[in-house]
Amino acid sequence: MSPAPPPDQPSASNAELLGRLADAGIDLFNVAAGGHATTVPNLTPNVAESGLAVLAFGLKQAGVPAKIAASTRITDPFAAEEVLRKGWADYISIARGALADADWPRKAEAGDWEEIRKCVACNECLDEATVRERVVRCLVNPRAGRHSELEALAPATVAKNIIVVGGGCIGLQAALTAAQRGHDVHLYEKEHYLGGKWLVSFAPPGREPLASFLVWLVREAKRAGVVMHLGVEATPDLLKRE
Repeated sequence: MSPAPPPDQPSASNAELLGRLADAGIDLFNVAAGGHATTVPNLTPNVAESGLAVLAFGLKQAGVPAKIAASTRITDPFAAEEVLRKGWADYISIARGALADADWPRKAEAGDWEEIRKCVACNECLDEATVRERVVRCLVNPRAGRHSELEALAPATVAKNIIVVGGGCIGLQAALTAAQRGHDVHLYEKEHYLGGKWLVSFAPPGREPLASFLVWLVREAKRAGVVMHLGVEATPDLLKRE
């Protein structure tokens, strides 16, 4: 933290500082809030969708002579469009959202909004990079941070009949990937609902955005052709019959 200025030299506002930087040649500012270790939650699910775009608006309102990008917890294309239409920012910066779904801009442009796998602000990516000092990973996108992410999912050489036992997030993702590769997939869940322990994750107030991952998984698995058997336990006898 920089020392406080002497009393006869009042500190400059953010707008003044950015104005000086713009005069020096910088033509775009990405406005974010806080960091991973901040005491004020900025990167968590309980931050309202596009709520921190007001910081970008403040700089636009102050007349900073440069382009302004709003960022932080902007996961919904409609919320992003609203920020732009209101003139709060010139651009929308998608950071963690691009880890969750690298096709976010293409899907938004094409109107495939439901297919966007939204960032849930779990900060697994930041933990991997800054705490564990490993390659960035994403909780909702198992291909993120891997070379294969840039390649199309390879179709199966031989289509098989596959049974997935358990309808939690891991089971749903396994079923989805297998179906996307061309296999005939049946998923068995002994409970009458899907989600497993993930249902607990968004139970506390302020954690509701975590539900979006489960909604996306179920919808995409069904879209891919996964057959769901709810309230049916996958016993050894059932598996032998199948």
